[in-house]
Amino acid sequence: MMEVVFLAAKVPMIKSFTRDTVTAYPLVKNVTSYHENVNTLHEYADKIREHAEKGHCLYKGLLKRKLENESRKGETNTLAETR
Repeated sequence: MMEVVFLAAKVPMIKSFTRDTVTAYPLVKNVTSYHENVNTLHEYADKIREHAEKGHCLYKGLLKRKLENESRKGETNTLAETR
């Protein structure tokens, strides 16, 4: 089983690409984290689609704890393995 973390904010966490430009993720201070457990690549893809539809972004890495409308500063688990 693998844990996957998504982040949400008051605005959609969307990075946009067009032929000529790239619009970065919006600058936000507070986020809410959503922690999902997946067992297969199919489940992983489904969770990415599910959260993308809600405007959430995929967070590379793990957090020390769940966040609820707060800063993620200092909350990244830098010792956790990522895949």
